[in-house]
Amino acid sequence: MSKKYVPLTLGSVRSQGIDVGAFSVTDAWFPPLSTLLPHRHERTVFAVILHGSFEGRFGAGKCFDCVPKTVLTEPAGEQHGNRFEREGARVLVIQPDPQQEELFRPCSQVLDRINHFQHPGIASKAWRLVRELKDPDGASRLAVEGLGLEILATAVRAHAGDRTAKPPWLARVDELLRDRFLDDLQVDEVAAAVGVHPMHLTRVFRTHHRESIGVHLRQLRLDWAAIQLATTRDPIARIALEAGFADQSHFTRTFKRYTGFTPGNYRKALAA
Repeated sequence: MSKKYVPLTLGSVRSQGIDVGAFSVTDAWFPPLSTLLPHRHERTVFAVILHGSFEGRFGAGKCFDCVPKTVLTEPAGEQHGNRFEREGARVLVIQPDPQQEELFRPCSQVLDRINHFQHPGIASKAWRLVRELKDPDGASRLAVEGLGLEILATAVRAHAGDRTAKPPWLARVDELLRDRFLDDLQVDEVAAAVGVHPMHLTRVFRTHHRESIGVHLRQLRLDWAAIQLATTRDPIARIALEAGFADQSHFTRTFKRYTGFTPGNYRKALAA
């Protein structure tokens, strides 16, 4: 059966945000199987995908798959559309104030062109920023501004340092991990599957993914668990076991560190 997508307008998107002067920050939720028709933003968009997925479509046939931990930048005035998949998407959006040109000049290589890359470190900072929006206090504006600037600085450094070509076998590793992340994989098994030494695999993987294979696998499992919480009524204990956690308590602690929510509160937030 083909998917049926429902058109959206920007005004109908569920969101929570704050303007801290140098930039605005928005935590946006897009419903499943929806589309945003081609549109433009007056301000540059620096987006971090936190949950779910979508396809970003730009001119000249450019299409990008945006999954959790993806960073996508859209220069001001760049026409684009979005098509959201079955889980919808949760996206943190930072939009610099164009009047603060001097402040954001070091970010021009990132903000003035379309960029698409994955960065777990930026995603982790984005989740911290979301928690500031969710539970604000007297220091939240300062914390949001500091985290936003830290995110942009990390992106600039990642862009400047990403000069080494990825070996072809790394794509096969990525595919294997996506297909078998719920299995009890060992590093030597993955290395043998792509014909490289385990030490070489771990070093190259960390260089390009900015995290270890173990951390990457755990995050794939947490992303899967988040989808199960959002789309099924399966007991949390069963999801924890299938995701490879020793027990529900271990899963709850790890999931909260990753998303800022306990599994139960995450499920309730999506149902609200």
